[in-house]
Amino acid sequence: MNNKRWACYFATILSLACIGAPAEAGWTQPEGEGYLKLWGHFLTGSKAFDASGAIIDVESYAIGSANIYGELGITDAWTAVAQLRPYGRASYGGRSTNFVGPLELGIRRALLTDALRLAVEARYGFAPPIGDGNLAGADEAVRFQPTVSTQMGSAELQMGYGFSPAWVRTSAGARWYSSDQIDLAIFGGFQVGVSLPHGFVADVHFLLNRPIGEVTVTNVAGAGQSSYLGIGAAVSWWFLPRWGVTLGADSAAFARSNAGALVVGLGIEHRI
Repeated sequence: MNNKRWACYFATILSLACIGAPAEAGWTQPEGEGYLKLWGHFLTGSKAFDASGAIIDVESYAIGSANIYGELGITDAWTAVAQLRPYGRASYGGRSTNFVGPLELGIRRALLTDALRLAVEARYGFAPPIGDGNLAGADEAVRFQPTVSTQMGSAELQMGYGFSPAWVRTSAGARWYSSDQIDLAIFGGFQVGVSLPHGFVADVHFLLNRPIGEVTVTNVAGAGQSSYLGIGAAVSWWFLPRWGVTLGADSAAFARSNAGALVVGLGIEHRI
């Protein structure tokens, strides 16, 4: 890789220092307290972003999955995190399969705990070889592979700032994969949220994922080597002090090798 290309990726990393992704980026949980979110996400469509970023027509498809995200304060400075996709169902052109997505465990360490929050997080996980086959026909120019069997590890810098009743969260990091189908990827995002009357919380967020290598294969399901800029919004209603429901929607503003459909999520949240 030439110096100019490395400079481009280094500039991307620096720009991501001002944008981020995780729901609790930068914040750690007090000792013995935690947060749990259980949700499903669903998408269906017949459009996709190909490997060049063009929107193309494909067979009708649908993907749904069950997801778990949790945090638990080990001490005030250290928080354990988990993000799991234990079950999914995908269909493409009349063919369908069950699948298991990434299963990740990690640790977050607080560096600053004032109004400005700063933390680092490391994760390790894997996606098992359950449902990682291609549902598209052998003569089709695209693939539909709902998951890619791989180990993965990530390191991330997170920042958050609260100015009641609103906050900003941001992070940037890199993710490694053992599969030769996926290159090292830079990722990040940005979230702005606000607490509203009657227990409502709303946010708008942006997500960015960019692999170091080129995207050459079109996987309609978006698993594996994919580059994208996503945008989404979510609303939660905390109907009890420790219990809430959440509804969100996300879509890709631009992508290479990904689904061209709106992703809808619905779930419950619990403060431990």
